[in-house]
Amino acid sequence: TASMSAITPSGSIAIDGVIILLCAVVLGCSGGVPLLWLGLATFGSLWAAHSVCLMLATHAFFQLSLGSPTPEDIRIGSSWVAAIMALLAGTSLARDGHARALAAGVLIGVVALLALKGTMQVFVEHPQTVAMFDADPDSALRARGFEPGSTQALIYERRLRQPEATGWIALSNVFATLVGASLIVVATVAWRARGAIRIVAALLGLSALFALVLSGSKGGIAATLCGFGVLIAAPWLAARLKRPKLAGLIGLAAIGLPLLAVAVRGLIGTGLSELSILFRWFYLIGATRITAEHPGLGVGPGGFQNAYAIHKPPISPEDVASPHSVLFDFAATLGIGGFAWCLLIGLVAWQLGKVFVPRSGADEPKALALRPRLYIAAGAIVPIAFLALWLDRGAALPLVIGSGLAADPIPMWALFAGLAAWSLALGGWIALAAMLPTASERTVTLALAGAAIAAIAHAQIEMTATQPATSAWFFLLLGLAAPANSRATVPRVVVAVVLMMVVLQGVLMRWSEAVERDVLLTRAAQRLAPIGELRAELDDAVGDGSPRQRLAPLADRVSQRLGQRVPPRADILAQAIAELALTARVAAGAILAPTRANSLPDDPAVLRAYARNAIALLAETGDDRLLPEPIAEVGDALRFLDGDPGVMIAEANLHLAQGMPGNIATAVGLLLQAADHRPHDLQLARRLERLLREHAELLGTGDQWRAWAERALEIDGRLGLDPLVQLTESERNGLRRRLEQP
Repeated sequence: TASMSAITPSGSIAIDGVIILLCAVVLGCSGGVPLLWLGLATFGSLWAAHSVCLMLATHAFFQLSLGSPTPEDIRIGSSWVAAIMALLAGTSLARDGHARALAAGVLIGVVALLALKGTMQVFVEHPQTVAMFDADPDSALRARGFEPGSTQALIYERRLRQPEATGWIALSNVFATLVGASLIVVATVAWRARGAIRIVAALLGLSALFALVLSGSKGGIAATLCGFGVLIAAPWLAARLKRPKLAGLIGLAAIGLPLLAVAVRGLIGTGLSELSILFRWFYLIGATRITAEHPGLGVGPGGFQNAYAIHKPPISPEDVASPHSVLFDFAATLGIGGFAWCLLIGLVAWQLGKVFVPRSGADEPKALALRPRLYIAAGAIVPIAFLALWLDRGAALPLVIGSGLAADPIPMWALFAGLAAWSLALGGWIALAAMLPTASERTVTLALAGAAIAAIAHAQIEMTATQPATSAWFFLLLGLAAPANSRATVPRVVVAVVLMMVVLQGVLMRWSEAVERDVLLTRAAQRLAPIGELRAELDDAVGDGSPRQRLAPLADRVSQRLGQRVPPRADILAQAIAELALTARVAAGAILAPTRANSLPDDPAVLRAYARNAIALLAETGDDRLLPEPIAEVGDALRFLDGDPGVMIAEANLHLAQGMPGNIATAVGLLLQAADHRPHDLQLARRLERLLREHAELLGTGDQWRAWAERALEIDGRLGLDPLVQLTESERNGLRRRLEQP
């Protein structure tokens, strides 16, 4: 559950490959899976892994443009394949009570660290972040590429000031799903179990409850309450059914009822002040339209945002990368393969409902047997915890806790207090993993079923099931909670071989390309990163009352990089750093140059990075001879990605930065193409109005700018659900005044 911002795309794909290989080992050792489940999972996985190749082949042989594969398609798609394979491994493990309890303990016990991390975010990290932002908001915004007062800056500041617990996941709703499902498990164990595990589960339950409240997720809280309600009502209802198999409808209701609630809210319209669920309705409308237009291959796991920009309801103020509903996400992005996965989720939900049918036999706790392998496996989570600390990149949890207890520099007692809190959380994780196998099998079964029902219900309105950081956790929970009783199972060796085929032929086929992309971007970033650090240190030194002492060591570092002595004077140091920046940008451009410096000439991530660097270089020097590639050749590479409006805008920015008449005309043409892909983009309409008006004589476009001014006002009038994305009153009046002029 680490934040994906801390892992490179190649690292993400490598982790997915390891997950799939481990799933193959689990299935090869523990047993087979139902034939239908394996068929749906494998078909969807192979479809997701190879749909990229199918796109390219269709374009090459039949000249049908179905869209070009992107790095996001590969990265997200590989995580989904790994998650579906985790579902199969989980349902296979669920055949053995001890193995399932151990796996569930490792899976659920992570809530201890998540709760601690979320608490520190709300009470320590968030106040510190807001204070740093308030100290110099303009610089903070520009450092992130936002112009102060712009729509993007206002939206960023609104999100910044919301104190939400997100753990390492960056999304409060996803965090709420994890801690809410974990709360259901540990609370059920604390209620039904006996002995020491009851104390451990109760303590973890209190921490999970506190974290759930800190998340501020209304949907997560509601889903957790529904999970508890199902645990209370479902066994009673299942016992009174004349046909026990119909208990599967309880699981299907966890899918249908949330979607029905979203539909009802959408039909009510804008009359209510509640907007979150209304926006979900907009997402589902857009996803349905996308699925209807691309029912075969879908738009790709990374292509939803561009497609949604075209198909969304005009009054929707957001452009989202996911419909926030697992079924609609799979259908819209993967087409036929996604439909197979949707059917698989439906079968799992049906099986979950049948779990609540009463079973004969005593429900006795197990004795804590001496199982060396069990404890070795439980201890394997220790390196995972250290991995989580590493992923936090310089803000290890004990240090964060210590900084919250005492001001900087952190005294030793505060550091030890932070280390103790982290150790207690880690100990709770290990204790639950080691002791859950001592609970009765029925207790574990009901606890997991309630948690899975809550997770499935919440997954209809948020992204736990489709986020690369959490999708494997979600589907493993579903597998552990839904042991399949079907007799039509596939031999374990066959299952293992199939999964090996999936990982070798599908997920890892693009890994080398992802590695090269990461290497290119990292090399370019390493050239530019020291410049930002030097400039920040110079600004800090100048702002100090006595900068002379602080400028001397800075001058030494600048002199070493420049190869000549630089005196410790602020003005001279600024000039020297600007010279270093120029050299660094030229070097970074040579690394990223799309037509000759690397073997990824059509990679959108590399192209966008090259365009941003080139724009900055032109802004600083105005000399296009410093660019490693002529702009025309860059445009040829960019135009390969003819369906990506973001790339069109990047190329347009590159031409506008050069500023020649021919470049301006090309840039306007590219922005017009981008506007076809983003018909509801207010800022793009405003930009075209300004360019067509200012360069009407050069472009020979006459009064075409008026149509874009009217379009901007029309779009603005539809965005009243979020005033921050609308025009300001002065901008609106300016457009109207210009339209009134002859």
